[in-house]
Amino acid sequence: MWKIETRISWLRVTLIYVLSGIGGYVVSGIFEATSLSVGGSGSLFGLFGVLLVELLQGWRWVRRPCVELLKLCIFIIFMLALGLLPYIDNYSQIGGFLVGILSSFIFIPYITLGKWDRAKKLCLILTAVPLILAFFLVGFVVFYNLPYPDFCPSCSYINCVPITRTFCDDFITNVVSSAVPTQPPQT
Repeated sequence: MWKIETRISWLRVTLIYVLSGIGGYVVSGIFEATSLSVGGSGSLFGLFGVLLVELLQGWRWVRRPCVELLKLCIFIIFMLALGLLPYIDNYSQIGGFLVGILSSFIFIPYITLGKWDRAKKLCLILTAVPLILAFFLVGFVVFYNLPYPDFCPSCSYINCVPITRTFCDDFITNVVSSAVPTQPPQT
């Protein structure tokens, strides 16, 4: 994160980090409305989105761009694969990644090479602003107007793959069930 911060300033990194976190939790709240989720994984995935946009924007100046893109994609896929384990919120990571990509178009300054390049980057900014506003507007409307929380039962496989019968049980359920004794104490 500090490498990104030295290139684009702490204020821009903070804005992207916070927006990505909020966007990640909006997506998580829509798909996992009955469970709690905390942590900074959505915000960190927003910074991965920044890295991806920076790589694609500076493709000409990167020494081996295909290798760098492959490394970044492998890392992101590995982290999303870890999100298939319980207690890691893949919804938050995916939402944070999308918001990070959109907000990086808005907040990161770009080098322009001529009028055509400047017009292209201005179009990206003018497209990203309404998209990020629509993302948050639609996300909040859907979150607050869901008729029932389990509207997509097969979407739960994005967040956890049940290897065993109780592998993806809710953490609160596991804590409560392990705290309740199965047999009364002997006197």
